[in-house]
Amino acid sequence: MQQCVTELCRILLILKSHGVLANHRFLACLLFGKSRQTNIPAQAYRTLVAAHLSSPEAILRAGWDELVHLLDEAHYVRYDFSTATKPLEVSEELKRRTGA
Repeated sequence: MQQCVTELCRILLILKSHGVLANHRFLACLLFGKSRQTNIPAQAYRTLVAAHLSSPEAILRAGWDELVHLLDEAHYVRYDFSTATKPLEVSEELKRRTGA
């Protein structure tokens, strides 16, 4: 449990240091949670936000191919396809649970 709390604190500090807005934490947590580096997920975050993909609804509209394209554009090169798949799965689950 302590390790999970430490990891969460680390991610939240990284998000704060990169100026992540509260309403974008959903996206940022998905990106920063996969990597120990901060510059690559930060670039991916900025790229997706610039493409207006910071909400679950926007991510679902964009789809997997667009996410892969944007992650590649952001030089998120050490990702497997789960990096594009996970935001879609989480977005779909949030949509299902909230009815939005």
